[in-house]
Amino acid sequence: MYFTVVRVIDYAILGTIPYDKALLNIGNAMDIRSGKFTAPKKGTYFFSLTIYTNTESWATIDHNNVVAVATVANEGLHSASAQATLQLEPGDVVYTSLGQGKLYSFMQYHQTHFTGYLLQEL
Repeated sequence: MYFTVVRVIDYAILGTIPYDKALLNIGNAMDIRSGKFTAPKKGTYFFSLTIYTNTESWATIDHNNVVAVATVANEGLHSASAQATLQLEPGDVVYTSLGQGKLYSFMQYHQTHFTGYLLQEL
């Protein structure tokens, strides 16, 4: 189980971040339209979020509607990242949220991306 999804278009709507393209989605547990990963198996998972922005922005990785980790980018062209290792039960949901600012895409180089994978099945 692993995925990498990207934004290729600027995005400035606060809340759950949908993605434009899946570079990988092995196991099909990541729904790019909703931006949500649903755990198919009990296990320990690793998630990473990188955002690229041209204004002060912050984003989070959320687990079942609770913030697991957050990242902040300052004014100007910056990237910021956050990682989380989480124990999930089947049906648990992990997604990313934009809390302030906007995600900037430059020539579709996949600067904003969300990755997750199963480290160990329990």
